[in-house]
Amino acid sequence: MTASTATIPVETITVEAKLLDNEAAGVTVVQSPPSSEQVRATEAVFAQERESNAALGLLGIWTSTVLLHDLALEHFWTSREDEDEEARRRKAKELLPETD
Repeated sequence: MTASTATIPVETITVEAKLLDNEAAGVTVVQSPPSSEQVRATEAVFAQERESNAALGLLGIWTSTVLLHDLALEHFWTSREDEDEEARRRKAKELLPETD
């Protein structure tokens, strides 16, 4: 049984896949169940939540800080055009005669 290979470009990553011959396409491979040592190793890897929770907390703090910075700039920062527009409105208000 010989297998042919195909290389398929996906964005910037190249994936190599082994294609099975027609005779081998319908073959089912039966794996034995994992040993108790493999199960313990898998549980140990997926049970490490402390580091992921800390990383998510830091990401949340950083995102909140960036958002707060943008909101503060939007609220407190006045551009030159805004100042000129405000000066024009005040000048126009002063030039209008008051009617009683």
